[in-house]
Amino acid sequence: MTTNTYGLPAIAAVVLAILYPWYWGTAFMGTADFVQQFRHDLTTLGLSDALFVFIGVLEIYLYLSLRRLLADKLNLETARLALLLMAVAVGVFQATVLVDVFLALFGAGIAEGMIDLVLMNTAFVALAVLFVYAVFALMLSVSLLRSGRSVTAVLKVFAGLLIIISLFQITVVLSVFNVVLFPVAMLLLAFYFLRSQEMVEVV
Repeated sequence: MTTNTYGLPAIAAVVLAILYPWYWGTAFMGTADFVQQFRHDLTTLGLSDALFVFIGVLEIYLYLSLRRLLADKLNLETARLALLLMAVAVGVFQATVLVDVFLALFGAGIAEGMIDLVLMNTAFVALAVLFVYAVFALMLSVSLLRSGRSVTAVLKVFAGLLIIISLFQITVVLSVFNVVLFPVAMLLLAFYFLRSQEMVEVV
């Protein structure tokens, strides 16, 4: 009898590929005034906040699962370190939802100027964390591409696409294209998980 150790991460990657463009596509294209939309999102609580957190949890889970797979299959310490750091960066980025909670509960008693300052600082921190995430993602991509034949073609394509995503993220302006590119990367990752299934012999 055999089992697929990485079936769940593959499913998570597909789910993330669906939810990511849905959430961020709405954020980028759902309104003509992105600043006003950002302000509204950070001062209210709703299903979008739950979706934001869920997307982050899926992303962290995928990076840690890929890290475990690389430990099982390959000797890629740099790539494994990069994946761990990426997971941490995503966790810090997701922690900005605490600002939503705080402003939704106590925002009514805070001056408008102070709320604007909180929003500006939150945006700055979020952009800084995303920049750091992009650097770690580049670190992962380069490590995978330099691994030669020990890395499959699918993972190399994933790494190449991740380089583009990371560079777009660093520019901020071009990061809007990641609404399309990131889901493609997740589908490649899902395929890699399925192809890399561990066959466990049960006696």
